[in-house]
Amino acid sequence: MGVAAPDETLAALNSVLSEVIDIVREAKRSRWLASSEAGLQAEFDRLFDDARSWAQLLIDRDEAHGVSPLVSMVTPAERTPPPLTPDGSVQETREVLVHHLEKLREHIGAALQQPQDDDVRQALDQVERAVTTHQEALGA
Repeated sequence: MGVAAPDETLAALNSVLSEVIDIVREAKRSRWLASSEAGLQAEFDRLFDDARSWAQLLIDRDEAHGVSPLVSMVTPAERTPPPLTPDGSVQETREVLVHHLEKLREHIGAALQQPQDDDVRQALDQVERAVTTHQEALGA
């Protein structure tokens, strides 16, 4: 396996960050949609809080490498939300978040295949462990 260029390594890290941002958006929206189920709403609250922490952690790693993470990412207006109606079922809401968590796990796996500094690798490992916890809580 060849050595990845620094740009490829940071691009892999930023793909993780981009997916985390999607999870923040969807978890926030899901909290409102699941208001009738307190247990599920509490899990969505935890996921929202954790995803915001993951985003900050990854942004800090980018900035430590002298990179502005937002330069290479799509804007919120360019992001395509999943087709979930405001009156979507709780099951639909759960499925959207499970899908995003699966995509995040894939992005983390790809990023870990790139040569990473120990601090970046630790950050990705931390996020991956938390993703597993949330997948289990959502029954994935």
